[in-house]
Amino acid sequence: MAQISIPVPLARRSARDGMVKERTYWGAVRAKLLRDKITVAAMLLMAFMIGISLAAPWIGNNLLGFSPTATDLRSRNKPPTWAVESWPMFQQFTQSCQAEGGASCDWSLWPAIVRSSLAGMRSCLAAGPGNCHWMGTDDAGRDVLTRGVYGGGSRCASAPTWPSSR
Repeated sequence: MAQISIPVPLARRSARDGMVKERTYWGAVRAKLLRDKITVAAMLLMAFMIGISLAAPWIGNNLLGFSPTATDLRSRNKPPTWAVESWPMFQQFTQSCQAEGGASCDWSLWPAIVRSSLAGMRSCLAAGPGNCHWMGTDDAGRDVLTRGVYGGGSRCASAPTWPSSR
């Protein structure tokens, strides 16, 4: 019967004093995880998402300026505020790509689309909170980005309470 051995670096030498320092199990796990770049990126992304969902009330009130439940039927199904000028050009581009099986996309529209989008983003950054819908609005006129930020958590600070059905 063959013996299988798995090399595990249990000890490492300290350069200072020549002493051998034993590595614990969790120390070996931590070292292996930190060497894996995909795992580190996934952990950072998860920490970012948790931070965003915990800070959702502050982000909604102070940065975005919208409530996740406030409706405005006058602004329903609007494109992103920064893309108001570039949206019709982008729709024209997508229609040109859908015609004739997608072989004739009008790529000459892209410089104008990018130029107007960047100008719109600059104007939205200069405007205060509550003036720009960064991802547009939904069917009820609610800000999509605010609802997405609140969607990471299981609570909604300004959610309406429904009366009991008795």
